[in-house]
Amino acid sequence: ALPISRKRVTMQARNPKGQVRRALITVALLLGAQACSDTVTPPRVENVTISAVPTTALFVGDTVRLSVTVGNNQGGTVSNPGVSWRSTAEPVATVNSSGLVTAISPGTTNIIASVDGVADTAAVSVQARPVGSCTAAQPLAVGAVQPVDAAGLACVGGVSGAEYVVIGFNGLTTAHLSLTAEGSGMSTSLAPAGAAAFDMLVSGRSPTRNVAFEARLRRRERTELAPYLAGLRAQQTGPLVPRFSRSAPVPAVGDLLPLNTATESACAGGSTGSRAVGRVAAVTARAVVVTDTANPAGGFTDDEYRQIGLTFDTLVYAEVTRNFGEPLDVDKNDNRVIIFYTRAVNQLTKENSQEGFVGGFFFARDLFPTTAQPGFQACAGSNYAEMFYLLAPDPNATINKNRRTKEDVRENTIATIAHELQHLISASRRLYALQTENWNEVVWLNEGLSHIAEELVFYRASGLGPRQNLTVEQIRALERRRVAFNEHQIDNFGRFTRFLEDPEDNSPYEEDDDLATRGATWGFLRYAADRVTTEQTGLWNRLVNSRLTGMENLKAALATEPIPLVRDWSVSVFTDDDLVNTAAIYQQPSWNFRSIYTVLSPSGYPLKVRTFTNGSTALKLAPGGSTYLRVTPPGTGIASVRFRSGGAAPPREFSMFVVRTR
Repeated sequence: ALPISRKRVTMQARNPKGQVRRALITVALLLGAQACSDTVTPPRVENVTISAVPTTALFVGDTVRLSVTVGNNQGGTVSNPGVSWRSTAEPVATVNSSGLVTAISPGTTNIIASVDGVADTAAVSVQARPVGSCTAAQPLAVGAVQPVDAAGLACVGGVSGAEYVVIGFNGLTTAHLSLTAEGSGMSTSLAPAGAAAFDMLVSGRSPTRNVAFEARLRRRERTELAPYLAGLRAQQTGPLVPRFSRSAPVPAVGDLLPLNTATESACAGGSTGSRAVGRVAAVTARAVVVTDTANPAGGFTDDEYRQIGLTFDTLVYAEVTRNFGEPLDVDKNDNRVIIFYTRAVNQLTKENSQEGFVGGFFFARDLFPTTAQPGFQACAGSNYAEMFYLLAPDPNATINKNRRTKEDVRENTIATIAHELQHLISASRRLYALQTENWNEVVWLNEGLSHIAEELVFYRASGLGPRQNLTVEQIRALERRRVAFNEHQIDNFGRFTRFLEDPEDNSPYEEDDDLATRGATWGFLRYAADRVTTEQTGLWNRLVNSRLTGMENLKAALATEPIPLVRDWSVSVFTDDDLVNTAAIYQQPSWNFRSIYTVLSPSGYPLKVRTFTNGSTALKLAPGGSTYLRVTPPGTGIASVRFRSGGAAPPREFSMFVVRTR
């Protein structure tokens, strides 16, 4: 019997009137054995062949596009096949979805192309790109700086006894740059280069201030205070509510003030242990000096507190506000700042802490109102006043076994006040005068400006000024200058040293807020101010009184792109006060760093300079970071230094310079 298939067939016929009549008829068809189905079987992929395979090894950085031919089981080819590509060793070479192979590092890998489970494999070899040969070098005078624009290749030499330093700068703003420095033709007998680690040689100095605590505080401000901006704006539309009673907006000596010292959150009310009672110890023209009633014994007398207040008035407040502007008077006490010496700051430094000590801080939450508005939150933890929290004397080491003499506290906290006053001015002016949502400047620039504030106080206290190329002899010439340097400027040099020790991994605009970044930012801001203007007060004022932040703020205030300035400054870090015939843009007008470091560091200027020889060295530069390579060609021979990135020429943001040093 033959199989029977039933199909529904629609037939049309016309009725006598010519109308179409439709009938659905089921027809039984007798089918032969070979006609069981009317389904067509599509062709299937039978083979995959990779073409355009390189016959020789690729150099690192080269690319090649592979293609495939896909055959089917009916003898034809498959058009527009969906090919999957992969490399068995991606550190050697990668391949993208269109078959583009990129050589990454020396070695061998297999590139596999597959379609519907059928695959082909092609072996690809990668070898290092040879360093370009140099047949001639542009002659340079000793001290001359030559930018290099030859795909990362520098040719030096041709002069007997000459030495050079090759400088590479990463001008990217956010990304690290991995490089390979390749050298050939170098002398094989080189004297050691570079400097030993920094060691401050000042007897009796306290440990370094702990920047990690302040960094956490600034992050807390940025994240936790944002929801309270609406309440602050609502408060601005009505009369400001003073921190103290309207009948006595300025407290008197002996008055007791309830103050919150909590730092673990911005606007929470704080625990019982963070609620302090402060006694007003002195009132001056610009300060209300307050001491915690729970402070350890052996602290300042009221007369000593008054002297601190007067120093704040005539030195710190006068100089910092002249350059950055005055803070807004949110507590209506005739533009006075509360300076609160409290054991709560001492407690922030752990016993035998390796992170340094906390000398004091400003907390922007104290600028936010505590009075709730309809629909807006109040910042319950705020003290609603312009104020600082400072380390208290503890000569008997009763808090965490850390001894704090009165002299140590006085010396350190005056510098801390200058630093924190810039933060207070910046935050209060942006919040109240400018009313900008960008009220919290990016960390690296905010901290850099606070370190400039410390330097400005040094200038005022010493009777000196910027652009004087100060040497150690000038600082030591008068006791007034030496004391001012030790109290207000030596920490800037300490931070700058951390940068000099590793300029490859640090820069002025890194987002890590460590000591090296702070030192680099201060150094760059000082250089930039000296380069772009002789009237620097306006520059500092523009940077603080701005609705912009970070690089955009710098660009607007300097009226020029910041990155070329950072690049030139990076060259000056090496060339300043070291060589004759060096162009002015590669000099730093305010400080003779090499002179100052003769007494701050036992081995002199602590800049990290690599002694570079034949072969290759892997480098990684932070955004804004630089490397310094010492190169010595043999006799009158020619040596070459080439920088590569991923085997190719470095990106256009990378800059290269040659300096002849001998």
